[in-house]
Amino acid sequence: MLFIGLMSTSAFSAYGQTVTNQTYAESLRKIGEAVANQDHTPLSERVTWKFKWLVFTDVTFNQANANPVRRTLSADDETYAQTIADDFKRVLEKKNPNILVDIDLEFYKTPIQVATSNNDFILHETQIANILEEKVPYGAFDAIFALSNSPGGGGVTKATYYSDITRGAGYCAVGLSNIFATNYPQHSEDREIEYSTDIALHEFCHLLSMANLIDSYPDVHGATTYNYSIDPKNGWMQFYLDFLTGNVVDPKTGKLTGVYPEMWRLTPKYMRENVLISGGFWGFRPNGGGNLTIDSLEKIYIPLNYRNSGGSQWFDFMFANGADAIDTSKIKSNNTNVIKFLNFANQIARTQPTGLGETTLDFTTKDDKFIYTKTIVIYDEGQATEAVNGLFEKDTIIKDSTDQDAIDKAQTLVDLLPTTITTKAELQNKIDTAQNALNNRNAITTPVISPVSEKDTSLTVTGLEGARISVVLPDGTIVSKTANAQGTATFFVTDLKAGDIITATQTKNGITSKQAAITITPDQSEVVTVTTEDFTIGKDSYIKGTYTGDVAKLAIEVNGTVLQKINVPNSPYQYYAKGKVTVATDQVYVITYDSNDNQLEKTKVDVKSQTKSTLTPNPFYIGKDNYVTGKLVGDIRKFSLTVNGIEYTKINVTTAPDFKYYANNIIKNATDIVQINGYSATGNLLDSKPVMIASTETGKITSTEAFKIGKDSYITATYTGDITKAELQVNGKALQRIGVTNGTIKYYAKSSITNTTDEVELVTYNAAGQRADSKIITISSSTGKITANPVKVGDSYLTGTATGDIAKVALRVNGVIQTSVAFIQTEGSYKYYIKSLHLKPTDDVKIVGLDGRSNEIHTSDVTIIN
Repeated sequence: MLFIGLMSTSAFSAYGQTVTNQTYAESLRKIGEAVANQDHTPLSERVTWKFKWLVFTDVTFNQANANPVRRTLSADDETYAQTIADDFKRVLEKKNPNILVDIDLEFYKTPIQVATSNNDFILHETQIANILEEKVPYGAFDAIFALSNSPGGGGVTKATYYSDITRGAGYCAVGLSNIFATNYPQHSEDREIEYSTDIALHEFCHLLSMANLIDSYPDVHGATTYNYSIDPKNGWMQFYLDFLTGNVVDPKTGKLTGVYPEMWRLTPKYMRENVLISGGFWGFRPNGGGNLTIDSLEKIYIPLNYRNSGGSQWFDFMFANGADAIDTSKIKSNNTNVIKFLNFANQIARTQPTGLGETTLDFTTKDDKFIYTKTIVIYDEGQATEAVNGLFEKDTIIKDSTDQDAIDKAQTLVDLLPTTITTKAELQNKIDTAQNALNNRNAITTPVISPVSEKDTSLTVTGLEGARISVVLPDGTIVSKTANAQGTATFFVTDLKAGDIITATQTKNGITSKQAAITITPDQSEVVTVTTEDFTIGKDSYIKGTYTGDVAKLAIEVNGTVLQKINVPNSPYQYYAKGKVTVATDQVYVITYDSNDNQLEKTKVDVKSQTKSTLTPNPFYIGKDNYVTGKLVGDIRKFSLTVNGIEYTKINVTTAPDFKYYANNIIKNATDIVQINGYSATGNLLDSKPVMIASTETGKITSTEAFKIGKDSYITATYTGDITKAELQVNGKALQRIGVTNGTIKYYAKSSITNTTDEVELVTYNAAGQRADSKIITISSSTGKITANPVKVGDSYLTGTATGDIAKVALRVNGVIQTSVAFIQTEGSYKYYIKSLHLKPTDDVKIVGLDGRSNEIHTSDVTIIN
């Protein structure tokens, strides 16, 4: 069995799933851990599996090319059937501490006739579909067992974990046989289990393997492969019980396989109601890899150069359950630079790697109620190896060009590799070596060279105490000194020229730093630079800035007019401009002069209008909020809270444009009068706004959708405000209360609402558990119309159309409903096989339209012509 680390709950919730789906993900995670660790710890509470056992006492098998065979049960046979059911329950519960077996056994005594192939005397689900619909409420059971007389035994299991024709349950059929019985019709005294019980266990193993929770279950027909031998008294019982408790030893791996404890939680009933798409597997893998179960895989790793078993570069996903429910238009890759979705045909999703990375692939159902998501990782071992080796000059010596970005890129490529790649650990060790080397190199910081001009005669370099500092002068001369206790070293220099470059490094503990460099500047006494700060009208009084060089005076120019010069003894400077610069469109410059009034530099001043300062507070809900929060704009630098005339401490704005003021211990009543106040940096009040106070944020149901019996499975609604849970009340009876989030409610009600006369109310509750709001739900029944095209005697199929909520059709011939049904296609048509019925023009034939629950909606006559 293959298990990679399973998805966490958050991984599923990130795809928009419900709490139920999170529970499914949690079970998958536990299953993966249990199988990986060979952990058979029993469940804390046993899981109940509900079985419907239908025992058919009178069955005539109409063989295709042989005489009919009638199989009946005597009174003793009926007693023996009960013995087998009790035996099945006893042995399962005795050997498996994780399951409670609840069997509803019923004898079907109305004689039936079924069409069958030669010598097939086991009841298949299609042969008794109408009886299953009559006797088995949809969704009420996990498994159906159909028993009929078969002297030689035998059995069959439907190859799906659950299906509509089997009423949302799994299906097994068992041939009831009393051979080997020594105390018939009671339990044999010399056997642990009866022969028919052994058959029932065999078929149940088949059913459990249909869940596809692991990629490889033991072969139910291959007990000898696992070193089991048949017990003359108890058949293959030990193999089946080890299968059902996860204790079959795989001879290839030596590990235990089968049904582990956590798998029992995922019953057919649970999966049908909550996991609309499951049993995913990766097919057509190369090198005879076989299909790989993917439901439980946290991530699926695929090489960039992947080729499937046919040599093509795409990879294919298929699903055992729910493929028909997938909306092909909504299948998507969340990063087409990693993988792209190609098509969905014949229930196969075909995708193709496009680049390295990790992304998710989503499969959404047609009703938008479920999203099946898998994380796909595309990797390239060759690129990862090349990137890692490229970090090194040789062995453990990294290149001078190796930096943190290069290491991070290599790490990303290695992180994409699955743990099954044998070189991954070695590559990771090399990355760790490179990182340590870079850290050591970075620990010896690059020294700092003090600014130097062409007139300077000394140069100061600052590094680490005791480091050997080496300086390379413009002429190539190298001079070195040891840094003093302050980490500095001073070097004497001559004949420097502007534009030349000086470099320096420092070495300590055998590690040399990166190189520092500085460009020699012209004599600063000859260079004049001027900076100006923005001038805001209505806020600033002075134009301010800094200068360097031989500046003695400055003036400002406004719209072409030069105003008074002022003396500036040193930098920084300020020039009084209030009343001189009046609008944001004024063109303003600062002009500097030397001591002889020669103009030096002219620098533009950016003029701005003052932004209006405002506060916008959010409502404050007593009992819920701790802070008064809101937005601010403008020059507000401090703010305070005033409650009932008392102003509390001013605090600084630190999270603009947002603000929050702790008020849990200040605002206590909904009647409190509260204001938020905004101040400038100098303490001027710029804005004050009232804060709305409310006792709580009332929850309200904003919309509900009508529920149609036979079509809908969920009650859906939207809400606002303080609502955390929802409950359905049907005919005055309160059902389970569920958690709700993100303003939407989806409540499973298919099995709870059965009649249009049901009185249904959706009730919501706030975080304190108090009732918040409620709405009456409109209930209606399925509607639709069925039509049938005329058929000729001997035709193979009856065709027609259906509208509305009709999901399938059945045929009534001379008052008798046939067992087979045909499902309505997407475009509204159907095709019903009739050739074997040998219909005649004198037959009374009607086509019957049924909804999803097999309720009759509409009936139409069928015309038979010669």
